Amino acid sequence: MLLRDFKMSGFAEEVFRRYAEKNNQPMLLTKGEFYRLVPFCPVEEIPDEVTEKLDLLARYLEVPAD
Repeated sequence: MLLRDFKMSGFAEEVFRRYAEKNNQPMLLTKGEFYRLVPFCPVEEIPDEVTEKLDLLARYLEVPAD
């Protein structure tokens, strides 16, 4: 598998699934809920590229003022 075809979210979801299965517990997070982990990530460890892309997305999605 090439890295460009690798989806970290898919890998992480599989880790959570296996962990839940191994511990006979429900799966706590699915791919669509990973945003819940953000408060546990130190800001200084977030790559600049992430902030840049999120800022671009926020500007793109801004609703023009009337």
